[in-house]
Amino acid sequence: LIFPFIQDNQTTYFSNRFIDDSKTFGEKNRRFANLSGVSKKLYYWDLNHSKVYLFEGIIDALSYYQLTGNDNFIATSQIIGKDSIEKINELTKAKIIIVSDLDEPGKEALKAIVKEYKDLSFFDFDNYLRTKYPALKPKIKDFNDYLQYLHDDFIERASIMEFDGNLSRSQAEAEAMKITGYRR
Repeated sequence: LIFPFIQDNQTTYFSNRFIDDSKTFGEKNRRFANLSGVSKKLYYWDLNHSKVYLFEGIIDALSYYQLTGNDNFIATSQIIGKDSIEKINELTKAKIIIVSDLDEPGKEALKAIVKEYKDLSFFDFDNYLRTKYPALKPKIKDFNDYLQYLHDDFIERASIMEFDGNLSRSQAEAEAMKITGYRR
């Protein structure tokens, strides 16, 4: 998958993601190409919202989009930092809500940003998982992991409902969507 970063109607940067993690792009583990020396790389759809959700990576932002259908997101190509916040403030007056990864670098970046920018909000993803899915919390490190869990749970529930509940596949999927909150 290739994600272009466009600035002033020109592609300035792109990031890629392999479905098979054993493959690489160019040199070992290279997953991006900087076409213009741009240092503040943001991927976004629509900033005309009262609030925007800021994600550390494109895949997490697109997972949010798939789960919610909302296009009010921004993704960086790196750990969320001061450069990202300043660039976003140049682009929009929307309230920024940070959704950091749950790995150590993500947690440390969030602490630093909250300390520096008192007026920013953040989605407490860690607390959300701890209260809604306590057994899963150690297994989920970002929004994409969460989407994958919901998908797997959805498939499992739909299959059980189809076979045990004597429902058609479409009826079973509709019921499983209600239970899991998963959207296609």
